[in-house]
Amino acid sequence: MGQHPSSLRRYAMTNLLRLSGVPIGGTMKRPIGDRLGITGGPEAYRLEGWKRAINRFKRNPLSMAGLAIVIGLVLMGLLADYISPFPMDAKGRVDFVNKLLPPSPMHIFGTDEVGRDVLSRIMFGARIDISSAVIVQFLVTVVGVVLGMIAGYVGGKTNSVIMRTADVFITIPPLVLALAATSAFTPDISTAIFAVTIAWWPWYARLVQSVVLSVKEEQYIEASRAIGKGPLGIIFGDIFPNIVSVVTVKFTLDIGMVILFMASLSFLGLGVQPPTPAWGTMISEGKYYLPEYWWMSAFPGIVILLAVIGFSLLGDGLRDAFDVQLEE
Repeated sequence: MGQHPSSLRRYAMTNLLRLSGVPIGGTMKRPIGDRLGITGGPEAYRLEGWKRAINRFKRNPLSMAGLAIVIGLVLMGLLADYISPFPMDAKGRVDFVNKLLPPSPMHIFGTDEVGRDVLSRIMFGARIDISSAVIVQFLVTVVGVVLGMIAGYVGGKTNSVIMRTADVFITIPPLVLALAATSAFTPDISTAIFAVTIAWWPWYARLVQSVVLSVKEEQYIEASRAIGKGPLGIIFGDIFPNIVSVVTVKFTLDIGMVILFMASLSFLGLGVQPPTPAWGTMISEGKYYLPEYWWMSAFPGIVILLAVIGFSLLGDGLRDAFDVQLEE
């Protein structure tokens, strides 16, 4: 605490040289990259870490299954205009002659109350539900990461204000908070995105804050401060790389839950509005025809289940891949 700044700089440089393998006091310590058979410096070591994570991911069959499900759903949404059997049924066309038809070779998932092909509407619904979930996760991640890094690094009253605000939001059930937010505005997809973002950001802020609190006391952070590196340089150059893997895993894991959350709002009439195809809206429309015309609600529900399972398996695989303790 009472050391002269020049002493701190010498201490910092000594640690940096030691970590690099430069001889200190007549001894030579091999860099960690060389001890693992990696040459080329820190960038090569970081790249090798990503390669090992990818290899761990590919060795996990459940992770690959989740990735296949996610890729399939994404491609289904992106290519809906070209692969859906009746694309106009998702754009407002009605056909009362073919209404409420059961699953058949012509209509694999049947038709709804106005003769629209259920499979085609599910394909277009994938585009809306997955894209809205990704937008929510992007907004939540930006807000949560920025506030969490500020709270964790600055500390003091700033940390207290941000974390107490997050605690207030966390104490309110997310669905209740989202219902309150959507009821104050016109129900549509943008309102639903805003509502879910409001309900979701505190969890990211708290996660990032806890990681920053543990990282900022490490020796290499102290060394960066001692050699004159500024707060922004430390946050984005030294701390941020340590939270990327954690945030990536949570981002992927939560997409499935956000899809379910958005579908719940649409089911309640507070999200995507008819006739726009969305999985939650299709289940809501089909509930009036249960149990006789079960396919109207069953197939959209199965697709939501697949989406949640796919993103959960993918997120679990990424978590295992980034966990260095699993490395043999």
